[in-house]
Amino acid sequence: MHKQKIKNLLKRVFRLNYIFYFFAASIVFLYFPYKYEQKVLKAYLNYVEQGANDSVKNDKEKFAVHIMNRLHYNMHAGMQESVMLELSYMENLLTAPLMQYGLSKDGACGGFTLSLGQILQQYDYKIRPIQMLVGKEYGGHIVLEVKINNKWVVFDPLYNLAFKNPQGNIATFDEINANWNYYKQQTPAHYDTTYQYAGRRYTNWNRMPLFGSVAHKFVRVFNNKEDAEKFSFRSFMLNPRTYLFRTAIVITIILFVIIVIRNTLNYRRKMIPELKN
Repeated sequence: MHKQKIKNLLKRVFRLNYIFYFFAASIVFLYFPYKYEQKVLKAYLNYVEQGANDSVKNDKEKFAVHIMNRLHYNMHAGMQESVMLELSYMENLLTAPLMQYGLSKDGACGGFTLSLGQILQQYDYKIRPIQMLVGKEYGGHIVLEVKINNKWVVFDPLYNLAFKNPQGNIATFDEINANWNYYKQQTPAHYDTTYQYAGRRYTNWNRMPLFGSVAHKFVRVFNNKEDAEKFSFRSFMLNPRTYLFRTAIVITIILFVIIVIRNTLNYRRKMIPELKN
């Protein structure tokens, strides 16, 4: 008796109409955080573009460095306060987690890296956060790889650092790793000397044992081994409110179409016998 009640309850809960109502309601719930996220991003984009003339904006390498410089400036001058003045108290409250810690004075390497990545993505840069091998552990320092001129070059926004190779271009991780004695001369005085670019990891698949293992296998199906190992899951999740809002819209539309088709077919099945009679 109880099993039958549970089955009936589950059938009601998982009815297509109820699932549709859930996602439709989630659109309304996610809309305001989404709008706030977009407003904050717009404010920061206006900020980072200050001082960048057309020659800088048209050079992807120079513009990326300019953006990092503007982000790093916050460590000393309080960029967050100047940007947040454009938002209401409630908007500041709801968007506080946005941009991680990078846009506050007490930001750590991970926050600055993800914040730089989030901003660069708005300008169509491809980015990959890197967990650096420090000692025997990955994640001791977080830096960012950015694809510029078909090369994945490295930015360290915590130190406002983009290593230059002998040709005068921003260096790749492999270049820094192969000749650390050369590149360490470019580090600032307060640089942590344990960050020597000894190794890197793009995604910690073991962080979520079951999901991570399945996701890793899924990625390897559609990529070769090298690309799968360099796949950065985090780079796709830097704007969570936007992703959730748009995903809810897509799912709601799909469910709506399925429901319309189902109801139309049911209606025709009922009408055909009546018409024959």
